Amino acid sequence: MAAGESTPSLKKSCCQEHLTEISKHITDWKRLAFELGFIFTEVDDQDQSGETLPVKKITMLMKWKRKARGTATYSMLAKAFHSIERNDLVHEVEKIILSTPCSVAKVTTLANALRKRYSDPKEAVRAGPLFMSMPVPRQYFRLVIVKEEISHKPEDSSRVLSMMGGINTVVKKKTPIKLEDIFTAAGGSEGEVILIEGAPGSGKSTLLWHVCQKWGSGELFQEFNLIIHIPLRNPEVQSAKSFVDLMPCKKEEAESVLKELEEVDGKGVLFLLDGWDELPPSVQQESFIHDLLNRSPKSALCLSSIIVSSRHMPSDDYCISQSSNLEIVGFTDTEVKECLNDLLKDKKDALDLLLERLKANPHLASSCYLPLNVVIIAHVFVVMGKDLPSTMLEILKNLVLNIILRHMKKRHLKNCPSSLTSFETLPADQKESFKFLCQLAFQGLNTDSPRVIFDQAEVSTSCDTLSLLQEISCLKIAGTGIQYSFLHLIIQEFLAAFHMSKLTDNEQMASFNKMFPDQRYAKVLQFHAGFTELKSETIQDALHTAIEKSLQSNTNDILDLHSDMTDFHIEEEVGDGNLKSLKSTFKVTVDCQFIVCSI
Repeated sequence: MAAGESTPSLKKSCCQEHLTEISKHITDWKRLAFELGFIFTEVDDQDQSGETLPVKKITMLMKWKRKARGTATYSMLAKAFHSIERNDLVHEVEKIILSTPCSVAKVTTLANALRKRYSDPKEAVRAGPLFMSMPVPRQYFRLVIVKEEISHKPEDSSRVLSMMGGINTVVKKKTPIKLEDIFTAAGGSEGEVILIEGAPGSGKSTLLWHVCQKWGSGELFQEFNLIIHIPLRNPEVQSAKSFVDLMPCKKEEAESVLKELEEVDGKGVLFLLDGWDELPPSVQQESFIHDLLNRSPKSALCLSSIIVSSRHMPSDDYCISQSSNLEIVGFTDTEVKECLNDLLKDKKDALDLLLERLKANPHLASSCYLPLNVVIIAHVFVVMGKDLPSTMLEILKNLVLNIILRHMKKRHLKNCPSSLTSFETLPADQKESFKFLCQLAFQGLNTDSPRVIFDQAEVSTSCDTLSLLQEISCLKIAGTGIQYSFLHLIIQEFLAAFHMSKLTDNEQMASFNKMFPDQRYAKVLQFHAGFTELKSETIQDALHTAIEKSLQSNTNDILDLHSDMTDFHIEEEVGDGNLKSLKSTFKVTVDCQFIVCSI
């Protein structure tokens, strides 16, 4: 050891930075794992995980650190090195302790708090209707990496299953990729920005929370010292002016954490930004969040990595400089059956009957490529006594009615009916609350800056939430005030469409013109079409005008409108009668059957 250097204490607990450096010198990691107390199945599972060798080594050490807790010291590690005849690594450990900065208390404390938080079921993002009696028993994620080149293979199942994007994304080449490999494919884990797109209900939020949970349990992305989950729908995030505003801790602690992270340019930090499409356009174009996603090499925390999720948007609207573009795609027919089998376990007769009903209803069956839809359909099927509505609108209607009924029974409310068949049959008090919630949902979405989070002051004290509205955690661990959101964005969109359908024709027309053909409002207009059956002549005239204008333009505009109308799934909710004139008008001369499903 060089003169003037003190001998480091080997009795201290290992820190992640030191373990990361130590892992680089390990050759036989499996032999070391056995010496550290791992059993054969644990080592074999890690070996078969599909991770790269460097990741396997650091993951093993981090799992040991969590298992051993207070006894995960450098001396314990040195003893294991001695047992596998690697005394040279004992001296290497001493040099690493002296030469490699270790996160001091603030970063380590925040990381430990977040690992605990991510493991708490109460903190779990509602990845689907977890409020139901049959949550998804295991997670299903199918990722593809989107390439710039065009694919000319219409039979490409990964592409067919993700036809919810605009014309500029649907035809691109898409190759399956494992979650643990996404940073390897992007070129590394330092300074990468990875965009993950997906249709509503495809599991984007679930995927990001899955990353948090797996990191917290030491099973995934252990090369990161800190993973921070940030819901972009949160007003605190949208108004953020610095990294301090994004840290899930008190301001004083956040400032200390940021100071430590700046010393290493954010290396080892992963931000998970959930819901880019839920940001107001002004925030997408000019804000701290925008700058974070488009940072220069000289900007603060430039070596931190980012995963950002979003519903599909036209590429020109993203305002993101991503290093890799991924997409979370839907179920195959086999996976639909697997998921339904998990949901209806021990109910084989019910499973067979449900599959038979879906086969008889192609429109409904086609919606099952989305995990959220599968769970909702299975739930409604069981609740309705093995009956099945014919459209997603009716499926969601029955779901909402069932949530309200369970809410009333759970609270032993007076005049609680034995069943609910329509919103008109709600008791007077619940009908008034339902009307208020529909109006709140509509007001949140019918703006230039759609909102999905509401302050306590916006929710009337006399209003019953009917279990459709839930309290949510603020960004800060010691958050201020109570905030609310609907159980899922699709619930808010459904209620907003119901409210819109009750407006006057002129008011509906004004809202329609504001929303069409912006893809952010696709679900609202889909459900609105179902509620009104497009009987309004003014709205039919608006669709005619949009079609005729597109036909007079170039081919790309025609295809874009075709894609827009497909995204709205109008025919799935409206009978053929009210669409015949639209179909006769919309005569596209370009063969685009492999790109989008015909309306």
